[in-house]
Amino acid sequence: MIIPPTRRERERFAQSGGEYDHGFIRTVAEAEEVRRCAADPYYFILNYGWLIDPGARRPVKPFRPYPSQRDCLREFIAHPFTFILKGRQLGMSWLVAGYTLWAAIFRPFSNIQVISINQARAKRFLDRVKFIYRHLPDFLRMRVSNGVPGDVGTVTVIEFENGSRIESIPTSREAGRSETLTVLVIDEAAFVRWVDEIWEAARPTLSSGGTAIVLTTPHGLGDWTHEQVTAAISGESIWNLLLLDWRDHPGRGEEWAARERLALGEDAFAQEHEAKFLSSGRPAFDVAALRSLDETIHEDPVALRPADVQRGGELYIFELPTSSGSYVLGADTAKGTGKSYNAFTVRDRATGRQVASYRGKPLVGEYARLISQVGGYFNDALVAVELNNTGLAVMEHLVLNVRNGNGYPNLYHEVDPISQRIKAEPGWNTTAGSKTRILSKMQDAVLRRRTGIRCLRQLSEMWTTVYHGARIAARQGYSDDLVMADAICMEALGTSDAIPDDIPLFAA
Repeated sequence: MIIPPTRRERERFAQSGGEYDHGFIRTVAEAEEVRRCAADPYYFILNYGWLIDPGARRPVKPFRPYPSQRDCLREFIAHPFTFILKGRQLGMSWLVAGYTLWAAIFRPFSNIQVISINQARAKRFLDRVKFIYRHLPDFLRMRVSNGVPGDVGTVTVIEFENGSRIESIPTSREAGRSETLTVLVIDEAAFVRWVDEIWEAARPTLSSGGTAIVLTTPHGLGDWTHEQVTAAISGESIWNLLLLDWRDHPGRGEEWAARERLALGEDAFAQEHEAKFLSSGRPAFDVAALRSLDETIHEDPVALRPADVQRGGELYIFELPTSSGSYVLGADTAKGTGKSYNAFTVRDRATGRQVASYRGKPLVGEYARLISQVGGYFNDALVAVELNNTGLAVMEHLVLNVRNGNGYPNLYHEVDPISQRIKAEPGWNTTAGSKTRILSKMQDAVLRRRTGIRCLRQLSEMWTTVYHGARIAARQGYSDDLVMADAICMEALGTSDAIPDDIPLFAA
């Protein structure tokens, strides 16, 4: 039973600095909890915060801040300007979402603005604030004064009856040009366009006692974030610099680090998980879009086929074929030495989604046999094989003697992009021009968030695919074989509808 406080209890609580302004408090115990939460954001988040962890067995769970997150909250209170240079996936977005909600509820008339790299990320941040708010008990909730019934505020802003507001917006040249701010948050600052202009515009709005929190992973030398970090390290800036890497996540140890180093390579691991600035190579794919992919891809293959004829490679199947499904397989061929792999991906023609991927170092005949087996499994998928390197030998196996001595029945024929004529011989020829063309299409798909990618190994390759002058290739010491296989697959998917059924396998 909820017992309303007496008049004397209300007076005693008011005299101690508490308020009953949101009208949900009913007991002295609840009033005491409000007082404790108002005094300490860590207490508030530890005891009343909830979050979503997609990788956990139970994804919705109480927020239990790591020691490093607890220390960050203390720094937010102690210092007006905090710069966090961090590794990826350390839970900082949830932490800052909880902190901004705490400030809005317990610091009346707070004007909080969060600037993100794009509209989707800005919305995602506010969704996290709303998620935490919805899980609060009634006595901690401040009434929301905007939006429609059933929602918490709008897509971009939450306004509270105590005069506080939280606004989450994508980057623009006008971002930060606001009335006086109480809290400014710049999320992934290294990837925010015009971040230097935004900071110049925003800093005067914080002059009346406001605070700023900048958090980012590093990205190259010489940009605004690198300059701020360098100045902070030398003691020549206003920033209180916090450095966080993978070791600040209690669930990660040396075994995890070894696996990630193997998957990403030393350079990418150093940048993405150890928060180190790297100087070489301009990324070929939009970094903000790759980060969005990284947050949404949770590789969970329904079938995994290890070694045997694949010589250490692994075949991941993400979706089983349907009886009426139509599929396309794009195959990259290589010498199979060093960081060079044979690789292919399979996509569903109807949805465009990846349904399988493979990368390994089989011999030519083994690779052709595997392509034939997987293609046959996916309803005789249309197979597009790169003819460079060992590709001609792989194609010969496919045509002459792979499946019951009759040859593979469904091979792709390249379409000339200018004349639209279909080439007589099957396969895909990679030239400097054709590689640029198909990778440009993949770049566009990544920007539009319409990739259908399911393979984390391919995503790792995309992080280390860079410009070498005007040429796109893997950074030295890395591979781009799955990237090229998938680019060929996407090209075949987009150009194969015009291919007649009676085209000969080989020119006479």
